[in-house]
Amino acid sequence: GHSFGAWTVTAPANCVNAGTEIRVCACGAEESRAIAATGNHADADGNKICDDCGHDWNEKEDNSFFGKIKAFFQKIIDWFKNLFK
Repeated sequence: GHSFGAWTVTAPANCVNAGTEIRVCACGAEESRAIAATGNHADADGNKICDDCGHDWNEKEDNSFFGKIKAFFQKIIDWFKNLFK
């Protein structure tokens, strides 16, 4: 059997892209595996733009799941307000 060492990241995962990591046996054999995309945006410079995918938090429209639900219900509320004017 093989005697593999610790896993080493060869390509880090980010918010949208999977990464990879490998481990090496004493005999030189290698195993690799995928690292799942994190789904978390990185903003090291604090400019509210993801360093990996370019998602911009400065945008006015909230395209998140809950943002869309909120906009949907706001339209219903506005419709009822107009109905009873």
